[in-house]
Amino acid sequence: MSNCTITFHLGTTLSQAHNVRDPKVTAKEPHIDPNGQHETLIHKSVESEYKRLFDEALSEYNKKQKKPCRRISNYYEHIKSSKEHHTCYEAIIGLYGKDEYGKESISAIERTECTRMLKEYLKQFQAQNPQLHVIGAYIHADEEGKYPHMHLDFIPVAQGNKNGLSKKVSLKGALQQQFKSQNFKFSATAQEAWCEIQRKNLQELAQAQGHTVLTGVSGGRKHVHTKLYKAEINTVKKQVDAKLAIHEELLEEVAQASPIRAKKNFFGHGYTISAQQYENLSKVQAIAQVASQKLKKIEKTHNGEALKSALEELEHQKIELNSKNRAVIGLQNELKTERNLRILKEEENKKLVSELQKTKLSLNQFQEVLKTAVKWIELVMTSLKPDVQKNIREFITKIKEAGFIRKTKTRSR
Repeated sequence: MSNCTITFHLGTTLSQAHNVRDPKVTAKEPHIDPNGQHETLIHKSVESEYKRLFDEALSEYNKKQKKPCRRISNYYEHIKSSKEHHTCYEAIIGLYGKDEYGKESISAIERTECTRMLKEYLKQFQAQNPQLHVIGAYIHADEEGKYPHMHLDFIPVAQGNKNGLSKKVSLKGALQQQFKSQNFKFSATAQEAWCEIQRKNLQELAQAQGHTVLTGVSGGRKHVHTKLYKAEINTVKKQVDAKLAIHEELLEEVAQASPIRAKKNFFGHGYTISAQQYENLSKVQAIAQVASQKLKKIEKTHNGEALKSALEELEHQKIELNSKNRAVIGLQNELKTERNLRILKEEENKKLVSELQKTKLSLNQFQEVLKTAVKWIELVMTSLKPDVQKNIREFITKIKEAGFIRKTKTRSR
């Protein structure tokens, strides 16, 4: 019976050039062995898959849009430039031979067995996730010090949407629809629940092959739930601040202490200092010891690696907040542009109404002139020949029938 650990990490960034081991990219990555083993199981173009999956829904959506500005010419580029959505996702799946301390076990699972189970997991993944369209699957066994692991790239598709495209990219929507069809209930977010299901599937797959899965081990660190991890980050941040405060307190106390001037004693062995200087030196030493104990206590609770992870997470949160801020600014600019367009349209409508009123007035004046001309013609008709009178009457009748002369309403007496 062999030991193994499992990992499942979901992200939104991927590099197909890295995954297929493009020499131009891997040449800049020293941790990759150029003679190592790697295998491409599935490899599809992201943009071409977008056309295959969404072109029909995009065409239907654009036909319904009366305003050209609301039509989408390229759905892939539309999602790519979005601040809220991601074009695709990448899961990194690993089966490693580790012991309970995160080190390679003597009874570790064979690397070839890891590769075989990763391929089996891929088939299971495609069967259980019909709305997550796999566009890439790559097994890497060429990275220094690592067991084989798989990069799994997919596009989440939600269907039957009432707003926007009837078929569109949405991980939350795709997972919720899958859970609904499977009558699955979850308390966490759809993404968190789904990731836990994948880890469970990997564990069951390994156990079915007779392997012992050591849970809670990944590089010697225990897996922590996202919410608990964020709470731990806040705790670690407070402890970092406490460390800084201790250092500042120590520096302040040392700065306030008077300088120590030592001189050789009468016998030439050692040095002598005054009683006040000795007291100051003892005070500084005591402060240093207290500070050292406090720092050791904090370091005992959280090691340097945890502090580093915490600081990296804080930096990540800062980047995410900046990204959201840029999205808000972009939305404000869009709203401002729409407001300006609305004002321009209102001004154009006012101009059109004014021109229409002028045209209507000119038409009324023309009708009055024409009406006067017809009356004059009818008066002089008696002096003309009968055939000429007939032609003129026919002409006047046609003018009236065409509506060039309004019919005057006769008042009832």
